[in-house]
Amino acid sequence: MELKKVDTDAFKLSRTLTLETEAAIYATWDRLLTCYTAAKVTFHSDRHAAILGLARVMCGYLRLDPSSAYVNGIWRDRFIEGLLWRSNTGFPTQNRRHTSGGCSWSWMSQEGGIYSQYMDVKRSETHQVPEVQRQTVAEVLEAQGLCTLLSGSTVPGGFARVRGPMCSVTFTGSGPHDVDGYQRCKYSLDFGGSTLHHPDSFILLLDDGSTLTPEACRSALYLLLARVSTNMELLDAADAELASKPMFGSGKYECLLLEVDPDLKGAFRRLGLVDFEFPSSERFLDPTAARERKERVCRIVDAQLQSDDIAEELVESVDADHNYTIVLV
Repeated sequence: MELKKVDTDAFKLSRTLTLETEAAIYATWDRLLTCYTAAKVTFHSDRHAAILGLARVMCGYLRLDPSSAYVNGIWRDRFIEGLLWRSNTGFPTQNRRHTSGGCSWSWMSQEGGIYSQYMDVKRSETHQVPEVQRQTVAEVLEAQGLCTLLSGSTVPGGFARVRGPMCSVTFTGSGPHDVDGYQRCKYSLDFGGSTLHHPDSFILLLDDGSTLTPEACRSALYLLLARVSTNMELLDAADAELASKPMFGSGKYECLLLEVDPDLKGAFRRLGLVDFEFPSSERFLDPTAARERKERVCRIVDAQLQSDDIAEELVESVDADHNYTIVLV
């Protein structure tokens, strides 16, 4: 993958760091991280060392405190967005695995390329992307890691304590089958009596590039809602129409897929991401059918996120607004 020259003139230091400049810096970080993690190096640690050098430069542009700005490859002031990295599935499965001693929530625990999604901006010259407002729903309460800008360590040990809406889910799978030369699985997601199907209603992206094992499909897994994206064009609708929408009914849900860590109360390990963004066959539907599908999925997800279906002994705490406090390891 060719690394394009970065236009640093777009965010040269000034007396005031504007929101537009900050966004440009994070968008540049997204591109750099995607390119550098895809690079082939002899030693895995060399990749992290190179990225750490880039992070030190970015820290200066962002006017952040280098002693606390960067934890295990993730910027502290955009921590939830930083958790939404995803594996580059173009790499072979054998290159997509957690490294020994790493923490599952950091991209540094992976070998192979990843996509960074601080800004999650997808644009092209031929496709006009509608204005989208992104809101982080979860929040980070504490994050500690071995890899910081000052330590120079390339071993991402540590933990993150986060709080946000959660629910339990169960998957069923049909097994791999060939689709245009690629091995794909069809999954169904069971939500408290309702069933959603992949890829019509959600996308499942596992960090190791594999498929869910039969054991995982028989086990309860968990979703932590991290970010919601809203199509701003929908906000011009009448108030009565907006009032009829579910809690997050106007956009895309981005969730961490988690499993319980059996060795630590309230601790979970990351398995991947689940996106509810209606991606696959919507373009083949008429507008009314597409709208009905979106609203049905939103109602199901919203209801499950407010169902308090997670046993209290698995988490640190839960508040009256259905926000769970857990530890990611």
